[in-house]
Amino acid sequence: MTPGEASIEQGHLVIRRHNIAFLTSDPADSDAARESGQRFDINTHRLANIQCLIKHRHGGPVDTDDGYAYISAAFNAIAMGRSRRGWKQSEEPLIAWAKKWTPLVDAAAVTELAKKVVASPRKMSGRVVGNLVRLTNTEWQILGIKTIDPFDISPERVSEIKADRKREQDRVAAQDARRKAGSRSMDEIRATSIKAFCQRYELSERTFRYHAKKGVSDLYSWLDKKGVVIALPQDVETIDRVITLILRRTAAK
Repeated sequence: MTPGEASIEQGHLVIRRHNIAFLTSDPADSDAARESGQRFDINTHRLANIQCLIKHRHGGPVDTDDGYAYISAAFNAIAMGRSRRGWKQSEEPLIAWAKKWTPLVDAAAVTELAKKVVASPRKMSGRVVGNLVRLTNTEWQILGIKTIDPFDISPERVSEIKADRKREQDRVAAQDARRKAGSRSMDEIRATSIKAFCQRYELSERTFRYHAKKGVSDLYSWLDKKGVVIALPQDVETIDRVITLILRRTAAK
């Protein structure tokens, strides 16, 4: 642990990384509280997004003296986060953040803003913060920022993109859940389909289906004559399921 990472706030030990409190002895931050969803704080994530944007644009801390917009957004995120956790407001963590991420901004201006924000923290929308730091759609998408909205596209378009992201996340999550339950992806199923099987062994798919309709025994006999002596290889279960469906459709006619 390096100096400055640990401190006592409101009588509780607080451990920080990059000026973000990630572990405290406060009961409000216990495992039970975390599991109930109380630990999630958009302000912490927004601060991390601001820092990510700074690093993307400057390769590290802001290397100019015009970082006031970053400071305003970050200070309110820090102060709102402290308020949400029931911590006493303090100018120190705000000023410490500015020294690390915007070291060239006038110290007097930083202190003045810190006092104003501590006295009255402001809850900012993603759109407001995006306008403040001039987050572009390109940056938003490349960096995967979720708590700040881009200023250069309409709110309606932002909502559409977010909805698309959510659908994709749900699709991937559902696919992962199926795989964990033993199911396979469509690509895996296609790879072991009748078509893939026939291509692999240079067989006529039409003839394969003809013999499949006549019955599994006839199909095996035909495969044997073709020199395919393995038992419907690679994935017998999938091929057998396909054949069963073919037979059912034939019987239904």
